[in-house]
Amino acid sequence: MPVKARRGVRVGLLGNMAATNVDLLDSLARSELSITAVPIHDDSPFPGLSLMDVIVTPFLSARMISEAAALRLVHCTGAGVDRISTKDLPSHVFLCNCHGHATAMGEYALAAMLTLERGLVSADRALRSGDWRHGAAFSSPVGGEVNGAHLGIVGAGEASEGLASMAAALGMTVTVVTRRPERPRRLPDGAQVVGLNELDAVLPQVDHLVVAVPLTPLTAGLVGARELALMKDTSVLVNMARGGVVDQEALYTALLGRTIRAAAIDVWQNEPRQLGVPHPPAAQSFHELDNVLVTPHLAGWTHQSRLRRWKTIADNIDRLAEGQALTNVLAH
Repeated sequence: MPVKARRGVRVGLLGNMAATNVDLLDSLARSELSITAVPIHDDSPFPGLSLMDVIVTPFLSARMISEAAALRLVHCTGAGVDRISTKDLPSHVFLCNCHGHATAMGEYALAAMLTLERGLVSADRALRSGDWRHGAAFSSPVGGEVNGAHLGIVGAGEASEGLASMAAALGMTVTVVTRRPERPRRLPDGAQVVGLNELDAVLPQVDHLVVAVPLTPLTAGLVGARELALMKDTSVLVNMARGGVVDQEALYTALLGRTIRAAAIDVWQNEPRQLGVPHPPAAQSFHELDNVLVTPHLAGWTHQSRLRRWKTIADNIDRLAEGQALTNVLAH
């Protein structure tokens, strides 16, 4: 259990995503910190929990919260707090999250759409074995272009706004579907914003659908068999939200039966918390399909987004130490 101590605010970095950033946090914070890094991945007890003023983590159980008697701030390492037992947080404890991932996620979505549109994964795999069938000289299946295509984005957060601007710059028509369409948005000229109740009307129109909403009771299973059946059989779906937002069984069936043409999946319902044992991403055999791109929850993870997130975390710890108002507050 590595400890980097000066004195001052007692900070626990819980889980690999947090625990590997002791030196980065120490270099960014103005305050004096006593940092304990605990790379656990489950509900295991660890010494010193009761003394922590701040816990930085992507997950936190009810038991951990009940033992953290000195806790003043829980800071999530990303935007989603669905693995933190928020209902068990005392009212005096701040819950904050991080953003700074708009560019990374927007670029991931575009990369996925372009890869699937051009069939690059299949072409790469074939040529590695000496098979040139995807080449133009051999009348290969012809890929498409995103220029002129219609992009639907479910969700209107920072990542969606960034993607919308990138897509518009490539000549795509953009429709954003959100629960609160009346809110001001930073969207490119010409982008349409509609309510979530209009999703059924949007699905048959789009060539690409990117899902980028948090997992909540409202969004769990938001895209299932019925919604997939409404989409064009030439359409592409990208899920970079949470695994529970798109029904994995329904998506597998749709890809297998070519109800939709292709999908990129970056998030899964049963993601592992540690390495060392092979862990298939799903019970379904997505890895056997030739019309799917599977990635291990990396859409928002770049050198730049990591630095932006830890600047936010360090700044909020400093604000807490100095008695200033915190940013990105979700609960208090």
